[in-house]
Amino acid sequence: MKAHMQNPELNFYPRKALLIVIFAVGCLLHTQALPTTLNSDSLLIAADAQFNQKSYQEAAESYHQLFANGWSSPSALLRYAWIKETSGQPGEAVYALYKYYLITEDQTAYNKVLELTDKYRISGYEQSESEYLFQKLYAYRNLVTIILLVVSAGLMGLSVYYRHKGLTRSLTALQYTNLGVLTLLFFVVNFTSGPDKAVINQEGTYLMKGPSAAAGIASTIAKGDLVTVKDDQDIWVRVTVDQKEGWVKATALSR
Repeated sequence: MKAHMQNPELNFYPRKALLIVIFAVGCLLHTQALPTTLNSDSLLIAADAQFNQKSYQEAAESYHQLFANGWSSPSALLRYAWIKETSGQPGEAVYALYKYYLITEDQTAYNKVLELTDKYRISGYEQSESEYLFQKLYAYRNLVTIILLVVSAGLMGLSVYYRHKGLTRSLTALQYTNLGVLTLLFFVVNFTSGPDKAVINQEGTYLMKGPSAAAGIASTIAKGDLVTVKDDQDIWVRVTVDQKEGWVKATALSR
């Protein structure tokens, strides 16, 4: 009796532990996302109301505020694109349509992007297969991250259970599997964002040969061009567009 009380049998239930981990992660994510979701929903309702009342400029400002906070919906992007195209701002219209295409994969929208870029001589929207892949990985990064975290937590729970049962071979296999899951998680978190993009927001922007007004002009970039951001240095940003590389002022970019 004493021996039994001094060495009680541990009752470990890996499935219950896994469910607890999933529930905790879900509650944490929901708590963090709720205020942002509520604010975005209220702003979207206000923007849609302004659009329906034909207060297009006010609606565009509200939609732009949503986009600046990292939130967008297909309908909001389409309405914003229509406002910008009809008000003579094709660069912003193209960018909104391009984001709409990335979300919906609507080929008609991408054809419209190509039509507008050709008409207004806007560059940077030709998409390679690798860029498309990174865009899709980035779009689902949060979901994949949650799944990998839950799988890793489950594997750690099973490892504790197998260690308690003395199942050495199974424990080693689980540890290697978990290492693979954690490696994949590290890749998803750090290397799936794709290239950093920005839109030129000023007419006649100069692409300089160096981060200085005295460095010499390499070429001129049109308003609305989509550029790839490489580096920052004070008020200057190193970018590439149409296979050309140079520096532009940070104030000329909308990221």
